[in-house]
Amino acid sequence: MDALVQTGFWAVAEWRITSPRQKLCWCYPGRSTWFHDTVLECWDDLQWIENFRMTRQTLFEIAELLRPYLMRKDTVMRSAICVAIGVYFPASRSCYRTIALVFQKGTSTIASIIVEVCLAIEHTLLKEEVRISDINKMTSLMRKLGFPHCLGSVDGTHVAITPPKLQGQAYFHRKSFHSVLLQAACDGDGIFFSMLAGHSGVYHDAHVFWSSMLFKKWRKEPLYLATRCSTTVVFLYHH
Repeated sequence: MDALVQTGFWAVAEWRITSPRQKLCWCYPGRSTWFHDTVLECWDDLQWIENFRMTRQTLFEIAELLRPYLMRKDTVMRSAICVAIGVYFPASRSCYRTIALVFQKGTSTIASIIVEVCLAIEHTLLKEEVRISDINKMTSLMRKLGFPHCLGSVDGTHVAITPPKLQGQAYFHRKSFHSVLLQAACDGDGIFFSMLAGHSGVYHDAHVFWSSMLFKKWRKEPLYLATRCSTTVVFLYHH
């Protein structure tokens, strides 16, 4: 009897090992056409701004500018979807897994696209769009806000991060979390003309400002700003 039971046990075990595993479903149902059928076809500008912080027209203009850096095939839509994913990430503050469910793509694919879009924006748009343009206009805007002789306002913020291994203390700052610093300067219309990111959160805002190209340009060419406008230009620094 025992031999029969043992023989039966091994027969069942062999069958379970050699039999192919039955899959419950070949693919999970998702919203693979959500961006094309819902966002592109049905959303108005208000819904675009609520979800992407920009209108459809603006997103497609950015997609066209970034197209040479994002294309894998000769299609405009691929660039638009990549930019939509890249913009949706900071606009919604969602994690990669949530964005993967929304756009029905793999989590690792979403991570790669976001990095790819950010690098393309830095390479293509940063120097063209984030820069000092008309200094007289910028000082005029600040004068209307009650700050004569000012070019703009500059401040920094801490961006929470997961620190590198064995280097956590180097990024742990006084507000009790790990971070890197982001410094930005804008004019009276709220248009950014200088950005700097990457310093450890342990550094003071003043140290980041002294390290910025904006400060170095002013130190290297003291008359760089003064010779381009009728007043002495200073910065309003928030603390």
